[in-house]
Amino acid sequence: MTDLRKTVRRVTVGKRRDRSKSRALVISLEPGDIVGIRMQGTRQTYRRGIEAIYEDAIRYHLARIEKRARQITKSEGLKIRSATVKARKELAQDLKP
Repeated sequence: MTDLRKTVRRVTVGKRRDRSKSRALVISLEPGDIVGIRMQGTRQTYRRGIEAIYEDAIRYHLARIEKRARQITKSEGLKIRSATVKARKELAQDLKP
């Protein structure tokens, strides 16, 4: 892998509605392990550290597992431990590229 020494920007395919316009998002990878995101055609960039984004992704995945486990518990009558294991197996596919 190459070290990040200068800012790299990419425009996303998806659009987001803002002020009656449909705008693409611009993602920037910046030196210092920072990720920036802004709407195309605007100047205000929101920045976040890569480690914080990684931790947020983990929390989001664990919350999805808990939610799915509760659904399995209600629908199949399993105990929460068994339902959690089943939910982890189901959602493991989301972690693969």
